[in-house]
Amino acid sequence: MKSVLVTGANGFLGRYVVDHLIQNSDIKVKCLVRKGSNLNGLPEQSIEVVRGSLNNEQDVREALQDVDVVVHLAASLGGSPMGMFIETVVSTEILIDVAKDFPIKKMVFCSSFSVYGASLLRAGSTLDEASPIEPNPEKRDAYGWCKFYQEEWVRDNLPKSTTLAIVRPGVIYGEDKGFLGPRIGLRLPGIGIFLQIGTRARLPLTHVQNCSEAIALCATNDQAEGIFNIVDDDLPTQSAYVKAYQRRFGKIRKRVIVPYRLFLLVAMVFERFSRLSKGNLPPVFTKYKTQSMYKRINYSNKRAKEILAWTPQVNLEEGLKIAHDLEPQ
Repeated sequence: MKSVLVTGANGFLGRYVVDHLIQNSDIKVKCLVRKGSNLNGLPEQSIEVVRGSLNNEQDVREALQDVDVVVHLAASLGGSPMGMFIETVVSTEILIDVAKDFPIKKMVFCSSFSVYGASLLRAGSTLDEASPIEPNPEKRDAYGWCKFYQEEWVRDNLPKSTTLAIVRPGVIYGEDKGFLGPRIGLRLPGIGIFLQIGTRARLPLTHVQNCSEAIALCATNDQAEGIFNIVDDDLPTQSAYVKAYQRRFGKIRKRVIVPYRLFLLVAMVFERFSRLSKGNLPPVFTKYKTQSMYKRINYSNKRAKEILAWTPQVNLEEGLKIAHDLEPQ
């Protein structure tokens, strides 16, 4: 029987990954969960729970006992940049260093589309596993910066004897998460206006059920090695997505559509004023970030479908319906 350790198992994505893994009777699932944290519905009767922290070497050693495969999902999604770095990059360094003392056969690492240099691509081109990596991670947000260095550490330091599968999901959505995220626009604090930035860019969405199934397949499929981009089929444009969202959840209040090129111009002006102020005006909007997030490019999931025999089961309409049905009445 194969033993799989899942980090971040009680998180939004992790719970679904665990659900997929336990459906395989040949898999024993261990979950590393922080002491005192809520299991968030993890099926205790079907898994082994190890309480501890990825930042504690002894806890990591205990979790890695008799493990064949590590599914590493844990990462910080918010907080100070330094706190995110410690919880994302430093904890991964500890995990990899300790794993060198164990006969781990495979690691499945959950990365992010934010590691790609999307701003380097021409409008209308396709982002796939061969697309360039972000050359300037410091110009992205703290999350993208941390995920870049987290993935780099895994690729450079994992023992050659351990097979590595890197999953790079697009925007993971489901339940109450990811529906009006920054790929669509920004909610201006204080005044509540929602700026929809552009209308024609495709959204690299993946429903949490689809993404988690792909990650579970990477853990169980012996052919799963290398990089896998995970996005759903029939990706909507910003405009099509907002229409579908409003049909299900109602009109987005105080929505203002800003054309992409206009926002790009505003970002360039904002960036210039930031430089002139010597950083006293923080560069919240920049040309680089705007091109990385809102340029019209396409996204491929071909490799995951061919090697993993993976097909997204939940389409956009179904994903929105599931979330709507989960809302308190």
